[in-house]
Amino acid sequence: MIASISALTLLVSKLAFQAGKPVQGLVTIAFLLLVIGFASLASYFSAKAGGKYMTQFYRFNSKLGRTIDYYFDVVFWQHEIGRSIRLYDDNKTITNKARQLLDDQVHEDQRLQVLSSKVKGLGTIVVNVGIGLMYAVIALAGYLHQISIGQVVAYVGYLSAVVTALGQFMGAYGRKDSALETISQYFEFTAFQKAGTQSQALKGQVKQMSPFATIVFDDVSFRYPGAAQDAISHVSFTLDSGVHMALVGKNGSGKSTLIKLLLRLEKPTSGRITMDGVDIATLPNYEAYFSCVFQKTVQYAVSLKENIMLNLPDDEGRLQQAIDFAGLTALVAKLPAGVDTSLTKYVDEEGVELSGGEAQKLCIARAWYRGAMINVMDDPTSALDPHAETEIFQKLSTLSKQQTALLVSHRMGFARDCDRILVLDHGRLVESGAHATLMSEKGQYFQLFSAQAGLYT
Repeated sequence: MIASISALTLLVSKLAFQAGKPVQGLVTIAFLLLVIGFASLASYFSAKAGGKYMTQFYRFNSKLGRTIDYYFDVVFWQHEIGRSIRLYDDNKTITNKARQLLDDQVHEDQRLQVLSSKVKGLGTIVVNVGIGLMYAVIALAGYLHQISIGQVVAYVGYLSAVVTALGQFMGAYGRKDSALETISQYFEFTAFQKAGTQSQALKGQVKQMSPFATIVFDDVSFRYPGAAQDAISHVSFTLDSGVHMALVGKNGSGKSTLIKLLLRLEKPTSGRITMDGVDIATLPNYEAYFSCVFQKTVQYAVSLKENIMLNLPDDEGRLQQAIDFAGLTALVAKLPAGVDTSLTKYVDEEGVELSGGEAQKLCIARAWYRGAMINVMDDPTSALDPHAETEIFQKLSTLSKQQTALLVSHRMGFARDCDRILVLDHGRLVESGAHATLMSEKGQYFQLFSAQAGLYT
């Protein structure tokens, strides 16, 4: 590159002074520099415009891709959704929607790629025209015997190297915004840490966690991104070790959001949550304090044994105790490979699909095997029949003996047996106390409990 520039400097010197016509030579120099500059700018602007279209291309596909993945990985895969489609979607609305999304993706991809190619091609044409003009100037200088034929060949090569290098540089500079935006997503992803993952929990460490005295919510508020109001607003309470606490309230009152904050799945917008005076955001292995059973069960496409143990050490005796405790013994006996039977059919076509009650028992076995200090139960029986629900809650109650427990349930009868009940309304803590105390106050808890009790009288 430096040698090429030096050679071109010599060329313009010859053109300017060798013929004894400095004005004409200077005009020639200015023309060459103008063409080089114009070609470089053309490379820059075409690359910038092409990068803009490709950024739109990636954004469009990223957003639409998630929707298409939902249809093909969830809607067209899960048996429960498939039954609903076959029963209700006679006009093929769902399948037509998915097909339309694919068509939209193809058309928009073609449009953006064509636009990107057009502006890049236009830039290439302008650059090549500029190079052609400069070749013509050099050829003319050779024709007029201002430079030799050998110098014409050499200068054409040098000129090509300079213009190509400048074009590549300006093109890269023009693409930098789109490239930086793309790579910034990568850096955001690699730098992203879920709250509480600053240090990883080690295998077998659950049993070794230090006892705690209190977990305190201190004026905690939380708002989901893009929401107009807080999901949790200025909530303060204390969860003491060994206490069984219930969260109740109408749908949308913030119960599940509060659980997410407790589990460090979300960070408070304001206020803080502490364990024995230490902000939970700074505590290593904080998640190891919790065993959780949620409303929506999770079955991994691995063996039943692996579903229960997850990252904990293999302990056959403890595994059998967890299975017995959860009431899965009879089921395991019927499975073709026992505890090594694969669950779901995502990976193994011979995998077993568990019923709702069986899947909930699996989650209870998982919680028992984990043996954490705090049991969190977020409406775990809402989809079960009364008999199965009572059985599950009895097991959860047994699981939580001598441990701290936090229960979210719409079944007020189960909340009644807890040591303390928190009543949430539109994200605010409006009542707190034992069942008898709250009933005597005749507030929201009294209304909720009485409305549900009235269904059975």
